[in-house]
Amino acid sequence: MNSLNLPLHTFKIPENINELLQNNDEMWKYDDFSPFNITISNGFHKGKARTRYQIDFCPYEEFDKLNQHIEGLGFEADGYGWTDYMLEYISETAPALSKVVFEDSETETCVLYVEEAKYFVPLLTKVEEAIKELAGGSLM
Repeated sequence: MNSLNLPLHTFKIPENINELLQNNDEMWKYDDFSPFNITISNGFHKGKARTRYQIDFCPYEEFDKLNQHIEGLGFEADGYGWTDYMLEYISETAPALSKVVFEDSETETCVLYVEEAKYFVPLLTKVEEAIKELAGGSLM
């Protein structure tokens, strides 16, 4: 991994998010933390209107060294393996948060989300911490 932009904890949901969602087919994307993508979207889940606050990433290219570490811990170096690692980390370090974090991952992509805005920055912070811990404090 050459460079990984990890100030995820600094993200702030725009005050005008509802307007942004209305003007963009109920979906707003933020990609300033590449390779991490942030998406906020409106939709329905089990018949109820929900807003989904999501972070996703494809654990390839920039993740070469981290993938070696994650495999050393017994996880697959794909979207599912990263999801398992993240959920385990969150469960161990923030049990209350782990109860409101959901996943919608695929082989290619780790996807984590919450359905309440107040939990989103804590989720982003835990993702950042998990990656930094995995890297042993060094992301180079």
